[in-house]
This record gives sequence, C-alpha cells and structure tokens, in this order.
Amino acid sequence: MSPLSDATRPVLARDRRRRSTRLFSTLTRWPLLGTALKGSAAAGLAYVVGAHLPQPFADAPYYAALGAYSVVLPAAVDSVRTALQTTSALLAGILIALGLQWIGPTDALTVAIAVGLGLLATGIPWFGEARTWVPVGALFTLTVGGPHPQDYAAAYLGQILVGGVVGVLVNYLLIGQQTVPLLDRAITVHRRELVAKLRETAEAIRGDTAQDAGDALDGLAEAELRTRTAAREMIRARRGYPTRLQAPEREEPLLEAARGLVQCSAILGSALLLTGEVATEQDDLPEDVRAAAIDVLDSLATALDDPTRIAPDSEPVRAAEQALDHYLATVTDARIDDERAHSLGALGIDARRALRTVAAAYGPHLPDIFGTEPTA
Repeated sequence: MSPLSDATRPVLARDRRRRSTRLFSTLTRWPLLGTALKGSAAAGLAYVVGAHLPQPFADAPYYAALGAYSVVLPAAVDSVRTALQTTSALLAGILIALGLQWIGPTDALTVAIAVGLGLLATGIPWFGEARTWVPVGALFTLTVGGPHPQDYAAAYLGQILVGGVVGVLVNYLLIGQQTVPLLDRAITVHRRELVAKLRETAEAIRGDTAQDAGDALDGLAEAELRTRTAAREMIRARRGYPTRLQAPEREEPLLEAARGLVQCSAILGSALLLTGEVATEQDDLPEDVRAAAIDVLDSLATALDDPTRIAPDSEPVRAAEQALDHYLATVTDARIDDERAHSLGALGIDARRALRTVAAAYGPHLPDIFGTEPTA
C-alpha cells in the first residue's frame, strides 16, 4: 500500500465518522424522519419477504408491507402488542366473513351484516387501536376473496403477520427510540409558554393589556400535558432497545427537568390565576405591592427564559429570589386586611417553591442536557 494511502486512511475514517454524526444529529432533531426511514425500510423489506413466500401467499406481498409499517412505533413493546392486536383483529374479521359466506352468497345484505358484526367486535378491549381491522378484514374477505375466499384469507392474514414480524424487527434493530428529541422539544415549548404567561400577567397588572383571570392558564395546561406525555413515552420506549440513536446519558436528566418543570408549572399556574384575580380586580391594592408583584413576575420570567442558567446559584435565579424577598416584605408592611395579606403572601411563597423546584431539577443536570456548565 502506498504511503499516500496510509496517510489518508485516518482522514477518510474521520470523514466517515463526521458524516455518521451529521446523520445521527439530523435524525435526532427530526424524529419523524427516523420514523419515516424505519417505516419505509420495514415496508420494502416485508414486500420482498412476502413476494418469496409460497402460494397462495406470494400473490399479495403488499399486505406484508401494510402490516410492517403499521407497527413502527416509538416503543418496541408497543410494536409487539400492536402486531398481535392487528393479527387477532384481522383474524376475527376473516372468521366473520367466512361464517357469512358459509351461510349464503355475498350480496349487499351479507356485506352489511359483516360490517355490522365487525363494528360490534371493535368493542372488545384486547383489539385496542387495531380494532378497525375487524370490519376491514371482514369486508375485504367478502368482496375480494370471491366465492371461495379461503386462499385469499390465508394470504391476507399470513402476509399481515409476516409484515408485522418484519416491522417489529426493523423497529427494534434499525434505529433506536426517538423520544429524547420529542421530550426535549416538549420541555422547550412548555418552558416558553410558562415564560410568556408570566410576562402576560405582569403586563395585565401594569394595565398595559386587558386579561381575564382565566387567560393566565390558556395554553399552559396543554403544554404541561405534552411534557407529561413525552416523558411517559420516553420511559416506555427505553424498554428493550439494544440500539439508541441518542446518548442515553441525556435521558435521566431530561426526565428530571421535565418533572421539575411540570411541578413548577402546576404551582405557578395556580399562582398566576390568583394573581390575576387579586391584582387586576382590586383597585385599592397598594402601588408598592402591585409594583413588587410585577417585579416578581418579570424576574421569574427572566430566570426561566434561558434554560442554561436555571440553576440555584445563577444570577437570574438569585435576582428572582431577591425580588420574592422584597415582595414578601412589602406585603407584610402594606396596609391591607389580614385575609388579603395572607393570600398575597401565599402567592409569594408558592412562587419561591416553584422557582427552587425547577432550579434544583435543572441545575445539577445542565452539562448532560445542554453540554454546558451552569452559567452565572
């Protein structure tokens, strides 16, 4: 081998690693692309396998492709369950059709009865999301199978089963679970929604905008639900995968960040609702209390705005703590009745608890989540 070849070998290897890293990075940012790649690979491979089966199966390889891509799901355990549910639902539909054809010929009445029985069978809990395959299987067997549908039914069911097996294997081996970017995105959207609501409430208290008390929670509950759902999907998707596209060290930190953000959002959501009611509907609220509440909302929004600075000792979090100290002292010294003072003080205490919860959840894990140490 020439010296030039020896010299260029490390360079070529490094270029291959970079291309692989860029591909993995793209799939991480766009998890739907990874699902599309898995689905297309599963469908194509299942079609090839189905075409090489013996008769009568080989005449319908497209059903193998259908069965394959339908089981490409984020969690391997879900893929296996879906494959079993699809096969059993299809078998139920085929049995309905065969039973009706044994009784009489295929006509409008037979088709109507088959679909009706299939729809009744969709109420069986085991079929789950695959329940619609029952009437589909019955209808296809009756209308496509002809006067002697046994061969068609065997090919239909067999190819779907083959496709399901291929789909599960491709989903399991080709590309690992894609839930890290999904949870990362849900957390980002959730945090930004919370920051926006904090600032909107501050503007409403200033009088810059009109806001109904209930508006403070618009969108926040939905964002919180998306974060909870993405976290559950990540936990499920981690079961049994030998390959993972993402670095597994990001999973636990992201789950901790999600838990902290959900708790913070739940606490601040209630506080925002009460703040809107107390501060915007009471004209006699002292101006110093109103100004201190605005300062707290602004400082909380600033503390949560940059995720790389959500840590107990960061400057934005310390500033929010100082704003809360000033707010509580102002409420204590204000000339307001005890009931209102207690309500306003409780809002400050809840806000502090929310801030410390999210800072404790993010702070220790910032290097793993963002690849950076906490910044002051």
